[in-house]
Amino acid sequence: MACRASEPRDDASLRDGRGRWWWGWLVLLWILRPSEARAEAPKVDGPAPLELSAGPPDDPVRLRLGASVWVRGEIHQQPETTWAVPQRTRVEAQARWRGLSSFVQIQDVRSWGTEPSTTSTPATTGLHQGYLELGGRRGAAEGFIRVGRQEHFLGSMRLIGTAPWNPNMRSFDAIRLRGSHGPFSIDVTGALVRAPGSFTITDEAGNERTLRYGAEGVLMAAFGVAAHEAIELEGYLLVHDQTPTPEAPTRDRVVISPGARVSGKPWRGLSYDLEGYVQTGRWDGRGHGAALGAATVGYRWAHRPNPRVEAGYVVATGSGCAPREDGVSCDRDLHRDFDGFFGARHRFLGIIDAFAPTNVHDAWLGLRVEPAAWAELRAEAHHFMLFDPTGRWLATNGSPVADPNPYNREHTVGEELDLRASLHPWGPLTVQVGYAVLVPTGAGPGMIGEHPWQLGYLITQLAF
Repeated sequence: MACRASEPRDDASLRDGRGRWWWGWLVLLWILRPSEARAEAPKVDGPAPLELSAGPPDDPVRLRLGASVWVRGEIHQQPETTWAVPQRTRVEAQARWRGLSSFVQIQDVRSWGTEPSTTSTPATTGLHQGYLELGGRRGAAEGFIRVGRQEHFLGSMRLIGTAPWNPNMRSFDAIRLRGSHGPFSIDVTGALVRAPGSFTITDEAGNERTLRYGAEGVLMAAFGVAAHEAIELEGYLLVHDQTPTPEAPTRDRVVISPGARVSGKPWRGLSYDLEGYVQTGRWDGRGHGAALGAATVGYRWAHRPNPRVEAGYVVATGSGCAPREDGVSCDRDLHRDFDGFFGARHRFLGIIDAFAPTNVHDAWLGLRVEPAAWAELRAEAHHFMLFDPTGRWLATNGSPVADPNPYNREHTVGEELDLRASLHPWGPLTVQVGYAVLVPTGAGPGMIGEHPWQLGYLITQLAF
């Protein structure tokens, strides 16, 4: 039940019908009605935890218990040297009777050495997931309704992901409906990201005033067709309404992002993955128009050490900047910085996390080998460029890496080498060690200096 280093299961799919919508609800209620042939609740990655059962042998109530401890030690040199040791401890329980299940996951997240004293600990414990689910299967049709705080991801997790590198990970307060019939699947999730409220600001004249804002939410929909092992199709629709904050009191954004993904294994060993999104909407009083495209192709040999070679390319649009008398202006009539929504960004664009999926080109090559059943070694080389050389260079968390240079004409900013080893020496234990270096080239030295950026880390997780 505990989350492990392996990638989570992709079970996206379900649609909110229009027109004769009440027919859809009747069909869904029929599928979900009490039955002996119930679909089990979605499984969570990790070793089998303690499982108990009570009640009649032919219709028991099952209880699954689990716990995990995750610790990451990391050291950065950018160019100053910093280090941190974040830790996550979790306990969880899942109760299931027929098609009804409930899942609760409590976690404590902290960074070593940040507590005020050895006898005073800030409150960092809370609910990560807690939901009620009703699911079932009828013939070739199956589905579920899930209400509460829950992890969620779509496809490759490029725009909606669980953020596994973050010790808190990511979960949503959401209602999710999922269904499938044969090769077809549909999934619709509506999440409340921020409740309505108000805050006080001080204007330029020194007067205080109160600003009220509405609810902030996100709609996430996925439609899938698993036509053949050689081709699987997924379509996405994402809508994010962003309201003002004390840091950005004029924020008023609505981003609409349809997208599609095509992936498959056309023949033994060969795989491909194509993904693309376009975006429209409004961005703080301006129009918004952006796009992202990604392509990956790989080949894996079937004999130990099972080498796999990969190559990929990612491009995301960005807004350019222009000089003006009092500095630099990046506020064009059309906002072109791609909005990465809630993606698992550490999975993409290098593990140093120097690039958000905005204003960037990334051409990369990778190699993976499995010298043993419990070990995988991985190396990747990235060539990074700015989509618009005069635009912003943003890090994974959205913070600026360097000030934009409206006179820059050089696209290239650096090369990165990532080395990782993932080890599973014992069922409950996972160990991952990694090293990465980003070497500024092209316009990079003028933006971040000539000193390479480096990252070293060690992750250990014990999950039961």
